Formats: sequence, structure tokens, C-alpha cells
Amino acid sequence: GALDSPGEWFYEAETHRLFMWTPDALPPAARVSIRMHDYCVDVETEGKPFLIQDVSMHSCTFRLRGCAGCQLSRLNITYPSYDPTIKIRNNPPGPLPNITLLEGNKSHIVDVHLRYANNAGLKVVGDDNLIENVLIEDVDWLGTLDFPALEIGFDDIVPWSSQNVSHSPLQMWPRPTRGQRNSIKTTTVRRFGNAGIVTSQLANEISYTHVYDGGLIGND
Repeated sequence: GALDSPGEWFYEAETHRLFMWTPDALPPAARVSIRMHDYCVDVETEGKPFLIQDVSMHSCTFRLRGCAGCQLSRLNITYPSYDPTIKIRNNPPGPLPNITLLEGNKSHIVDVHLRYANNAGLKVVGDDNLIENVLIEDVDWLGTLDFPALEIGFDDIVPWSSQNVSHSPLQMWPRPTRGQRNSIKTTTVRRFGNAGIVTSQLANEISYTHVYDGGLIGND
């Protein structure tokens, strides 16, 4: 009964019902989709290689932990993650959002297109990983440094990692650094709310990469 104008909607979680007044006032029919899973692929590889290739992910993403020589190629990821607030800064903190993550060493991410994430784009934690020919766009709508478009070399939130570390799982600054000799090549990052690429600067390399249209919401 609270819907009083076109474009409004309400999802009733208890009954799994969606109430919607479409902009054209016609029945929504098959024009509406609802996220059912945060992760299309969620794997703890236990130090073994893992391959994801030629896959499109819509309204979900991947989370790989414990990688050793994982290969991710030719992926098309749209609306990978969504959370309306920055819960890690709440008091008390709320649940962490799902984030596109590869945690491990000597892995290769190539030919990936990721777009429309209101929080982070791609997070890579570990050593000797290669990210090349990746396009990340229209991410970090909340404009926070907690969720940069591309992040490499940090391990600041424990539940995203398979490592047992002693620092606070919600610590932001100073950020515990982990990850060196990672490379970002021939990659484009554009249209993001705050920072484009954030790195631990531990012998990581960024080359032949185009970063533009950033800081759209951030004001620092």
C-alpha cells in the first residue's frame, strides 16, 4: 500500500514476494530479476590450481581463496555485488558485503570485464599474481576508499582471507600489507566513486594501464 508512484518497489523477505509499480504501469512479467546468490563461484582451493573460463556472471561474482596458479579468463561480470551502506564503518559493524576476490599466489586474471558494483570492483591478495587486459567500470558508487575499483596487495579484512592474522578484522588504516611482485598490465579502470587502483606498493607493478573518470563521489 506504500507504493504510490511509478518506479517504486518493495521486497518482502519473509514471503519472498516483490511488489512493484513499473514506470510504464504494465505488469513486470519477465522484465525483473532478483539476486539469489552472492557468489556464482565460491571455492577454497587449498593451494591447488583452479580454472574459470568463458563464463558470464550476472548479479553474483567469484571468491577464490588459497589459490596457487589459478587461471581466470574471458569472464563477463555484471552487477557482481551490492550493499546500500558501508557496514564495516558502522558502530557496531554489520555483515561484510560480498566482494570479487582472488586470494593466493602466482595466479592469472586476463580478459575480464567487470561493471556495475556499488562497492568494490576486484580485490587481489597475495604474491606474484598477474592482472592483464581487464576492464573495470562503474563501481564504488558509495565513494569510499574501503571499496576501490581495483585493489592489490592488502589483507585488511580477515573473513576474505584464508590467513590467520592477529589484527582487527575491521582495521582500515594503517592497512596491513600483504602481497608483492604483482603486476597490472593493459588494464582500464574508469567511472568510479573514489580511488581507481590501490596497491600496497610492495614491489608491485602497474604498466600500460588507463585510469580515468575517477573520484566521482569522493571529496578528499
